[in-house]
Amino acid sequence: MMVVIDLYIAGESHVETAMKILWEAVVSSKYVYISRERPVVLLHKALPFYTRLRAKAYVNDLRDQFKFESDVHTRAWVEFQKNGIRLLSSIF
Repeated sequence: MMVVIDLYIAGESHVETAMKILWEAVVSSKYVYISRERPVVLLHKALPFYTRLRAKAYVNDLRDQFKFESDVHTRAWVEFQKNGIRLLSSIF
C-alpha cells in the first residue's frame, strides 16, 4: 500500500537538508517496503509562505500505514529541530 506523507516547513528553511532528513527517515523506517517496482519518491513544492515536502513510499502491510506515518513524522521532526528547520504544524 502506498502511503503519502506531507510535511510543511517554513519558507526560509534549508530545503536540501530537509529533503535529506526526510529521505533518511523514510528509507530507515522498519515499516517501509522498497523495491525496484516500489521506489521511494520525494517531492518538493515551494509555495509563497511555506514549502511542502512529500514522501511517497510503500508499507509491507496496510495495517502499518499509521505506524509508518507516525514513525517518519517523529524522526523527521526531531532531526529538523536539530538542524534549525522550522516545521509548520498547520498551514491554514
